[in-house]
Amino acid sequence: MSDFTFLKLFLSVFLTLVPLIGFFTVWSWIFFRVFALKQPLFLPHHPLRRARWSGAFCFLVFGIFFLFPSVLIPFFSHETTSNMESVITSDGVLEEILETLGESENPAVIIEKVLQCTEKDHGTEHVAVRYLQENPSFAKFFFMFLYAAILVPILEEFLFRLVLQGWCDAREREIFRRRRGNGWRSMILVSLLFALVHFHAAGDFQEESVQKLQFTVSALSACVVLLAGFSVLHSQLMLTWREVGLDFRYWREDVALGTYGFFAGAFPTYVIQRALTEPLKEYCSADFIALVPIALVFGFLYWRTRRLLPSIFAHCLYNSYALVQLVIYVCFT
Repeated sequence: MSDFTFLKLFLSVFLTLVPLIGFFTVWSWIFFRVFALKQPLFLPHHPLRRARWSGAFCFLVFGIFFLFPSVLIPFFSHETTSNMESVITSDGVLEEILETLGESENPAVIIEKVLQCTEKDHGTEHVAVRYLQENPSFAKFFFMFLYAAILVPILEEFLFRLVLQGWCDAREREIFRRRRGNGWRSMILVSLLFALVHFHAAGDFQEESVQKLQFTVSALSACVVLLAGFSVLHSQLMLTWREVGLDFRYWREDVALGTYGFFAGAFPTYVIQRALTEPLKEYCSADFIALVPIALVFGFLYWRTRRLLPSIFAHCLYNSYALVQLVIYVCFT
């Protein structure tokens, strides 16, 4: 066995064992603490905090989140560039077909080659996977780390945990009164919506330049949503940073809680993802089902602490781990 193959095998086994060992360690500790020692759950349970923003604010922020990228794309795309890329692609396909005509006289071979050259790239894998697989480079990996492992977790936790779950908490308290409106219904509802948003059906992959444009626009849109959202909450509604979930006094505890949360929910998510990817590959991605366990962990962390940092850190760990797996897969194939 070559050193290259051994390193690939070692990394694959290591990346599989880490979430497995962490999962059993965290849950064993939880059960031992709760059932053997008869102690309360290690997470503090902070009371519900009334959200001082309205449903209109939630609608506005999510509207910007979903619609703003489509508004930005025309400002970054150039028709001449797209036309040139399509011409280059068409010329490449034509050259391959002509080479086949010159090399073979068998009609079946020629027809098969024409079909291979003209069929579209179709699949359900995440667009980031295909983007990194095509012409991998350090610049791509670095950009995707900043985007997928840092920016996206902050944006999604701000949207789904603070804005939406916080607002649903307040509505739940009003509907069920203070005695029964304790927030767990909102946690489950928002977690399911979070997983459902990641649904995408089988489709054709865009060219590399189009994917790069989409990621760039998404990153800019995420920054705009975060700046606008925090600005309205902080300056217009006069909320302190602690009231919007950014209490840095407990950052060490929040990092620890985020790590526990990652290990508590990551392994079931990976198992469901691998189990459903093959049966669903012709129809849709398995993300919207596989993400339910880890989404519940994110929601639980916010529900118990009323702080964003634990769920943000757990989300960053989850996306970073998936990105490391992807980078290793790209580098060793």
